[in-house]
Amino acid sequence: GLLISVFVGISLVQKEIQGRTVLTLLSKPISRAVFIVGKYLGLLGVIAVHLALLTVVYYVILALTGSNPTLSLLNAVYLIFWEMAIVVAVALLFSTFSSPVLSALFTIGIYMAGRLSNELMEQVNFVRRVGEIEGGQGVVLEKVASVIHAVFPGLYRFDISAYVVHNVALPTHYIFWNSLYALGYIGVFLAIASWWFSRRDFV
Repeated sequence: GLLISVFVGISLVQKEIQGRTVLTLLSKPISRAVFIVGKYLGLLGVIAVHLALLTVVYYVILALTGSNPTLSLLNAVYLIFWEMAIVVAVALLFSTFSSPVLSALFTIGIYMAGRLSNELMEQVNFVRRVGEIEGGQGVVLEKVASVIHAVFPGLYRFDISAYVVHNVALPTHYIFWNSLYALGYIGVFLAIASWWFSRRDFV
């Protein structure tokens, strides 16, 4: 899912620009924002089908091996879908103004930052508590970790494998609030992508 999100997402707009087919598409009575959102929803549909097929295969394997799969696994799959939806939006954003190679690097970088931002914050706080870093250096590291944690999408929120494996109940409304969280970031990324794409001149 991650590979499809990144490497298909970064080429969605660029291949239209390089092939000059974007001129034909934009000559139709559609706005550039609609073009971006349409591309996004198309790839998101592919991701959804891909994830559904893998989920079915996963349940079959668990059933054949006598692992007694439960429906709680679907909560994890649902949140994985939202995680991939954010990654697709990031890849599409970078594809509107950067080359495919740079778009892939930027997208993977944001994915890693989003996955590790919480751990980075915890590590900085821990080393400050035990006194391994002091003074100005500690303040700078803490501010950097805080910025990364606040700005980048917290993709770690969508990994509930520990809850599912150990059969621990999720916090109340966890799935609902994280769905809204994902929608917020997706909206921001698509808005920026649409704004940037509307400023480009293809003639």
